[in-house]
Amino acid sequence: MRQATRFGNAVRKLIVENDDALLEEWLLEEGGFDADPGALRELAAFVQDATFLKAHNSSAVLKFLGFDYATMDPASREYVEKEIVPLLSRAYAEFEDWMSWYLICDMLGRYLANDLALSTLIRLKGTAQDQPRSLVPMGLGLLVREASDRETSQLALSELKSLLNDPAEEVRAEAVLALKQVRNNAS
Repeated sequence: MRQATRFGNAVRKLIVENDDALLEEWLLEEGGFDADPGALRELAAFVQDATFLKAHNSSAVLKFLGFDYATMDPASREYVEKEIVPLLSRAYAEFEDWMSWYLICDMLGRYLANDLALSTLIRLKGTAQDQPRSLVPMGLGLLVREASDRETSQLALSELKSLLNDPAEEVRAEAVLALKQVRNNAS
């Protein structure tokens, strides 16, 4: 549990003092989330904590989750999918750091790239606030390109196209951009 405590202390220092040195040290010395499933449990607690959600630098923690996901062992991946993703989905609009919205959508579309990612992005598509919702097209565009299952890819494309009719101009513009990237990648 030493590593999880170290992770928790690093996140607290990041939030309170805006100092990511301990977090970087934890990553380099301990090897990230895959090396310590206890850190994933602590992350789950942080995602439910208003102080973490309101921190202007919460994305510094989430970027490690996305990067680590691709190399996690099956048990850690399962924990992320069953525990962390639903928590991130519920807390999504509560994050004040816009990069957290970006990293959540990026992780879903690029790294998970599965049915869970699709259902989560569909849920996020219903976010009431325009700014957090404006990152969903990017996640769907990544999912169209990264999903190994053709059906998931096609469903993601359909959801992405539906955002062309979103009431918010910012969301529509991001949907246009994501569709262009999908087309450019297909060529």
